[in-house]
Amino acid sequence: PGETKEDFKETISFVREINFAGGHVFPFSSRNNTPASKMSGHLTKEEKHERVRLLISVFEEEEENFYKSMKKKTLKVIPEVFYDGYLTGHADNYLKVKFKGCENLIGKIIDVKIVDIKNKMCEGIIVNNN
Repeated sequence: PGETKEDFKETISFVREINFAGGHVFPFSSRNNTPASKMSGHLTKEEKHERVRLLISVFEEEEENFYKSMKKKTLKVIPEVFYDGYLTGHADNYLKVKFKGCENLIGKIIDVKIVDIKNKMCEGIIVNNN
């Protein structure tokens, strides 16, 4: 309640400045007998949903930029799944990474250079097999 257009613009600027890798957005919903339910300046349902839509689009843009920034970087990945000649696991920054390898690498820390990004999946090649 009471969030002005300027406040919302400040939120958008803050999200862009921090370069979040993603975020979860939901509209404020008043709960009975809470201090916020008694506040003035509640936004209309339409205003709330428009702000949610805009903020989600900013987070999606920031997420895409974050993924793109990983290209050519080497990440430490712990493979969790082996299928059809490829290992899939998570990097130390929580991104999902897929790369060619063998099953005996599951659970080990592997250095993987990211060469492409497809559908929120980093694709890479092993650069150092510890």
